[in-house]
Amino acid sequence: MKKILKSAENEATHPIAQALVKHLNDVDIIPLDYVNNITGKGLQVYYNNHEWRIGKLEFVTNRVLDLDIQQKINSIPPVSTQVYVSKDNKLEAYFSLSDQIKDDTIDAISKLNKMNIHTIMVTGDNFQTANEIARTIGIKEVYANKLPQEKAEIAKKIKNEYETIAVVGDGINDAPALAIADVGFSMGNGTDISMETSDAILMQNDLIQIPFSISLSLKLKKIVKENIIFSLSIIVILIFTNILQLINLPLGVIGHEGSTILVIINSLRLLYFKDDFKNFS
Repeated sequence: MKKILKSAENEATHPIAQALVKHLNDVDIIPLDYVNNITGKGLQVYYNNHEWRIGKLEFVTNRVLDLDIQQKINSIPPVSTQVYVSKDNKLEAYFSLSDQIKDDTIDAISKLNKMNIHTIMVTGDNFQTANEIARTIGIKEVYANKLPQEKAEIAKKIKNEYETIAVVGDGINDAPALAIADVGFSMGNGTDISMETSDAILMQNDLIQIPFSISLSLKLKKIVKENIIFSLSIIVILIFTNILQLINLPLGVIGHEGSTILVIINSLRLLYFKDDFKNFS
């Protein structure tokens, strides 16, 4: 069973598949007769005239489970994702994978919430797991047990409700939602299509860069406004003082060029924005 599981998951790019392959590191890979990836449900595998299914419980089997097995499944911690394996519609095994939440993820969501940005999670995990993770890291709204094609539809719905939306994803199934978003963030270890579709790539897979980039954009917008107002004010003052002959032409040129230098110096404040961000709260 382990050989079939590893062989089927070996070519997949999904984090769960990669985790299973890593867990079965010492297991050999064997040639399978047929592998069918059913989006949002799991894998259908044929080997030696037997059908194996790997994925969600309702996909791998429609049989009534033994009470003992059902009790074991119910005892699995809520912050985990389950992968089930069946042979010819009979449950053979199940795996429970816990999501390792990074400290910077909690910090990033906390900063986004403090910036009055509504945080939403869209996932294929079950409601219990999704809600528990959202509660732990501070996400405000959850769409759970969703198929990949539903992510784009939810992105459209959210875009109609809010003025601007940003989407964070790393997989092939996230690409449509990333394309719909006003700003798309993809992870550095994500799939090629997600990185091509997104507007920004988090090379170090560090979610704290998202509130940082938003804060930097707001700071840039503020400085641009300051520079425009300052430049126009200087030009207007120079025009009127020249008309009233309060200053001569050389002094006017010096005043104009001096304002340009001041605009550049004001813009250079962005170079020290990291120090500002450390004190952000």
